[in-house]
Amino acid sequence: MHLSDGSHAGGSLGYGVTEIAAHNAFWYWYQFIWLVPANVLTLWLFIKRMDYHKIIWHPDFLIDPNYIGPKKNDDAPRQLRREYTPTWEDKVAKVYVLFAIPYYFFDSIYIIQYYDITTEICMLGMFLHHLATMYSFKNIWDMPHYSWFVMYPLAFHCFLIVFPYTLWLQYIYAIGLACFVWGLATVEPFTQGRPY
Repeated sequence: MHLSDGSHAGGSLGYGVTEIAAHNAFWYWYQFIWLVPANVLTLWLFIKRMDYHKIIWHPDFLIDPNYIGPKKNDDAPRQLRREYTPTWEDKVAKVYVLFAIPYYFFDSIYIIQYYDITTEICMLGMFLHHLATMYSFKNIWDMPHYSWFVMYPLAFHCFLIVFPYTLWLQYIYAIGLACFVWGLATVEPFTQGRPY
């Protein structure tokens, strides 16, 4: 099927989505494939929550290179702490995040080319969302650790792409964004980390 922008759609993706540009079809299926694994990973990270009191963060990662970790009444001495090394969960999170920036870059160009973002408020919002994501990508990529509250909105975003007309999912996503901001603003060592 030919679309007004000259691209082609290979049939319906379901859920009322019948016309889609090629790069958006890629993004839909990428999010569809990651929907379960990314959200299971987030749930796993929430359940296993890491004890940050026993970790030494690399000085290059920190705003204050003398920071040794969160304070606790029974704080472990520095010699009992270990330097953080990325876990399998962090590596899986990086793989998931990897394809976001090329997609957002191409979709931003597509939006500018085929929509009037000065009059179409939804497309302006989408374009600004893409710019904000591209701006924050380096920090997200540089994170040595992806906690549950960092992964929550990233993973739940899959639901919004796969089920775009299900309004109540947007409220759960908004809670994820609030958890993301709360975690980075209040939980040590994230308050001290450069990428965070």
